[in-house]
Amino acid sequence: MGLHSAETCPWCGTSLIADDDEPDDRGTMRYECPKCTGGVFFKENGILVDSMHRGNSQNRLCENCQQSLSGGRSALPWEDGNNSHAYTKCPHCGYKNVRYGFGEDD
Repeated sequence: MGLHSAETCPWCGTSLIADDDEPDDRGTMRYECPKCTGGVFFKENGILVDSMHRGNSQNRLCENCQQSLSGGRSALPWEDGNNSHAYTKCPHCGYKNVRYGFGEDD
């Protein structure tokens, strides 16, 4: 844990620190910037994203309007104050598409 990586912070260019040396069971790596406040990034599907854009999959469709969730805002459980599950908000209709398995209470 705490290994410097080849990834650099998209905000300031500093080398990011990897939480682990291998991806988790979903293939995601987590990194932190030692300089930036709130500089937590995830490498998902080969792309480095910040926590606000995490889980924006081009392959997922909105349950409500069937449009792509690409570009939708994601939130982890309790991130917006009252959501017990992670979700991705559809950029087309605003529907909150639940994403299970992202740290919700059991």
